[in-house]
Amino acid sequence: MKNSGTVPREVKRLSAKLPHFPDGRISYKNAKLAAAVIVFIKCRGKVLILKRSGKVRAYKGKWDGISGYYDRLVAPEEIALNEVREEVGIKPSLISKVRLGKKYKFTDRKIGETWIVFPITIWLKKTPRVTLNWENVSYRWVRPNRLSLLDSIPRLAKKLEYASYYGTSPAKRRRE
Repeated sequence: MKNSGTVPREVKRLSAKLPHFPDGRISYKNAKLAAAVIVFIKCRGKVLILKRSGKVRAYKGKWDGISGYYDRLVAPEEIALNEVREEVGIKPSLISKVRLGKKYKFTDRKIGETWIVFPITIWLKKTPRVTLNWENVSYRWVRPNRLSLLDSIPRLAKKLEYASYYGTSPAKRRRE
């Protein structure tokens, strides 16, 4: 797995402006702008999606990829791998590839939040045993073209599209 090792400057700026928890993580409580990752796990032509529990702060009961705050000054791939371990218990030995997609800014006016999102795709060698934590209540493996049919977070299918693009410029960007 290739790791870019680079902390995005947007995350560095947010870290400098926002408070931190005692363990050093960035606290986004009451922040108007937050950085986050959304991770799409692919295996055998399908994408793993999770139904958010009633215990999470936003989008209760909605289908989503694996998501979390970008709360440490490490590469986005490291944040993603940590979220995957925490939320679904997938072992690193099952991962064949990790790729950072095209970052984007997203504002949800309904809940008054804006995020800078770093989408990441992880490909698996084989279908894993999924063990959910408290953030999610169920999971499904779905074909990407079926995402828009689900009761999901806003624009879930579009977010998968952003995760599918990589490269530094439109001319070099390819879709996988």
